[in-house]
Amino acid sequence: MVDPVTGRMGAITHPTGIIGKRDLNNFQPRIGLAWNFDPKWVFRSSFGIMTVDSNGQGGFDEYSGTFNILQPTGDPRHVFDLKNGPGPITYTVNPDGTVPYTGASFGSRNATWRDPNLRNAYIMNWSAGFQYQMAPTWVLSVMYQATAGVGLQRSWNINQIPLSIALGGNTALQDLVFQQQQNYMIYPQFGSVNLLSNFNHNTWHSGNITIEKRYARGLTLNASFNFSKSLSNDDSLAYYTRAGKARTAYDQQENFGAYIIYELPFGRGQRWMNRGGILNAVLGGWKLDLSENALSGIPVSVGYSNSPYRYLTTTRVNALAPVETAKVPNWTIGNRFPVPGGQNPFFNMDVFAYAAPYTIGALGSRVLEAPGIYWMQFFATKSWRVFGERAKLSVRLDGHNLPWKNPNLSAPNTTYNLNNTAAWGRFTGTVGDFSNFGSAQANVQMSIRAEF
Repeated sequence: MVDPVTGRMGAITHPTGIIGKRDLNNFQPRIGLAWNFDPKWVFRSSFGIMTVDSNGQGGFDEYSGTFNILQPTGDPRHVFDLKNGPGPITYTVNPDGTVPYTGASFGSRNATWRDPNLRNAYIMNWSAGFQYQMAPTWVLSVMYQATAGVGLQRSWNINQIPLSIALGGNTALQDLVFQQQQNYMIYPQFGSVNLLSNFNHNTWHSGNITIEKRYARGLTLNASFNFSKSLSNDDSLAYYTRAGKARTAYDQQENFGAYIIYELPFGRGQRWMNRGGILNAVLGGWKLDLSENALSGIPVSVGYSNSPYRYLTTTRVNALAPVETAKVPNWTIGNRFPVPGGQNPFFNMDVFAYAAPYTIGALGSRVLEAPGIYWMQFFATKSWRVFGERAKLSVRLDGHNLPWKNPNLSAPNTTYNLNNTAAWGRFTGTVGDFSNFGSAQANVQMSIRAEF
């Protein structure tokens, strides 16, 4: 279709009917199996599909209009007084209710292209594993769990400089195109043309082993280790390719968690000091809780800035050695201050380099890993009944990031910039606030609660 603004092929259309096909095959089965094939063994398995309803996004271009009121350059007077308002404003509106484009730069004229075959995405979940009762209150579980997102909706900007030019190797042509890139877009009369379709696919696979002691004699314990991997589409490219995969931003592959809750055997009804009085009021009825979490770091990408070279498509840096060698061995933070210049870099900058002119760097997304999180907490609680059963007073003591006092650092700077090497691989922040998961500093809190 011819664009009425420029006369070029490629235009925004405004259909009055349904713009997408009906999606009537959203079958969502769920099935589970539990098989107690031995008095101490249970096999458990499950499978389920859930669809993700489309929210109807996209396709509303040219249905809003703006009107700018400006004084001539150099005129310092007010455009209008608020008490009088701006006066009559007339918007240019087409007979079909749309607003024609009136800007001076086609780079700001964006469009959404909605795939007519767009369908609802769906999520598959499945699992299988065994549970073994080692003792009356001890259970061991070994599980495999997985999920896959199929046909996830995503927009990609298809209005790019053709790769035959951007990566074609004709330097003279590329230098010319670099000076007037808008003219060489596939649709030069538009900025972004975002194609909305079922582009994305992601997966998550995990293996988990858990040992649990169920409550008995005042003691509860649970410890688990999870190893997983999550992959999705590589979003560092300017063009779509189904083969481009990368770790997801939340892919913390190793996760250990444990907690123990123990009711101290002192005070009325307990093994020792089974009496009332002042000793029971002070020493009896305390409950202790200790937990430990250890997670591997989040994956991070290597960006770049201030490259001396020209590029006509989104590019990345190159790796000069295996990325496993980028992590500085036996790293210590060094001098924390001044930030960041006093620190030792977490990653080795010499492993990377700018991509050559008019090429795409070979390094994928999220190939490095930030430091992990090691976080311990403890709680001590006790309650007193006041006036019989009419009121209760509780005191709680919380300790975070104790006793290790391990600062949980956020991801370091990974922007490859030879003009600012002092920032590379350095840390400028921590994970969490004073009471959040992975708190930065050790702290102790005490709270008192009254119920009546």
